[in-house]
Amino acid sequence: MSLNLNKSNESERKDVELESEIIPNGVEIGTGYAWYYDYKVSLRIGTMYASMITEFVIVNGGDDYLIPSGFYGPTATGFGELGQMPTIEIVREQENSSMSRWALANSNWYVNYPISTPWGGSTLSGTKYLWLGVGNNTYRVSDTLPY
Repeated sequence: MSLNLNKSNESERKDVELESEIIPNGVEIGTGYAWYYDYKVSLRIGTMYASMITEFVIVNGGDDYLIPSGFYGPTATGFGELGQMPTIEIVREQENSSMSRWALANSNWYVNYPISTPWGGSTLSGTKYLWLGVGNNTYRVSDTLPY
């Protein structure tokens, strides 16, 4: 049985430089599956950088899935002030291929951006995301939903 593993990092955004990477620390390939453990996924948007350690399994001919106990170490740095430390959320632990719904997790954090205006200082703020999607025998990293 051959296992087709396709890794892709995609973004529709063209106005801001977007980089993502996945740094493998462990992978085990078996009959019909690939288990990725201690995988660091990261994303850089302009001067903001975020990362987390992940664990997931790609199943050839089956539903891919996340291993929640293998998610840890979220970080976020860059432009602005962190209003909240990054947290990890497992949104969907297992892919539902019959409904085209990927397994999803994210690291999210709140950022304040101090800005200067002619009428005085102000702050822009918002929640930022580092998403990992696992499905269709592949995985993706993005700042928006990855499928």
